[in-house]
Amino acid sequence: MKTRILSLALCVMFLFTVVSFPDSATVSAALSTKVTHIIANPGEKTNTEIGIRWSATTDCTAAFVEYMPATESNWANASKLNGTYNDTDYSHFIGNSYANSAAATFAETHKFLSYKANLKNLTPATRYQYRIGDGKGDHSEVRYFKTSGADTFSFVWISDVHVHTPSSGRLTVANNAINYAISQAPNQTVDMVFTTGDMLAYGGSYYYWEQMYNTNWAKNNLFVNTNGNHDNMNNLNNRNKWNYFSIMHNNPRNCFLGTSTTPYEPGVVYWFLYNNILWFVLDNETQTADITSRRSVSSRRLAADIIH
Repeated sequence: MKTRILSLALCVMFLFTVVSFPDSATVSAALSTKVTHIIANPGEKTNTEIGIRWSATTDCTAAFVEYMPATESNWANASKLNGTYNDTDYSHFIGNSYANSAAATFAETHKFLSYKANLKNLTPATRYQYRIGDGKGDHSEVRYFKTSGADTFSFVWISDVHVHTPSSGRLTVANNAINYAISQAPNQTVDMVFTTGDMLAYGGSYYYWEQMYNTNWAKNNLFVNTNGNHDNMNNLNNRNKWNYFSIMHNNPRNCFLGTSTTPYEPGVVYWFLYNNILWFVLDNETQTADITSRRSVSSRRLAADIIH
């Protein structure tokens, strides 16, 4: 009898051990809550270059991006690139108000590190997966982009969504439209989502950028965006800035040098090559009388870069 009781006790102890302490190789790492506002933007030459941007909490000073072809599964073999961050960009958003529901409005107080990483030497016409490491042991969920270089390509074109939480139907309608368009494309995939401005009701609302970047189409595609007047606005229309758009993207810094060495609207006015097509993204909100001199400088720079 004592032998049977002892055997039963040992079995219970063994079962408790297996259930309570699973093999570490089978445990999935937690998704990081410290990295947000993640997006993939075009590089200057999108067949081999892509720009990644994200936000991180102020303690994440060693965040990075990991990436590899979508056909691979072992993150231990992924490429890794440390991001560079700006620790004052958040100040452009502080004090602007936002709504997280129809009945609640708050003044923006979030402090964040604004990260960018420029991926280079990528393989053309390849779908990649990527994730952000917060430097604390956790990662974001996996996202995707595709480099250019295929014989043909497809994209969804949309604008004037005006993402605004109290009017949540706006984003729902846009998501439905984009998802339907993607479902009609060959293989039910597209190579990028292209917009012509006013994706947010107020670009000065940090919260609204996060909402847009958390959509499935933003997670799964290259995002090519154009600045609109609403993307420049806070909700009172008294702090109009192109900085909101510049901070929330990692577009090429290659156009409108102006009369000084400081780029004019970096990452807002830009160009990129997609296959054999040259794309210009302009901002008519701030085109002024000195556009001729800026265009001249920009054209010479563009010609030199393409020849190179």
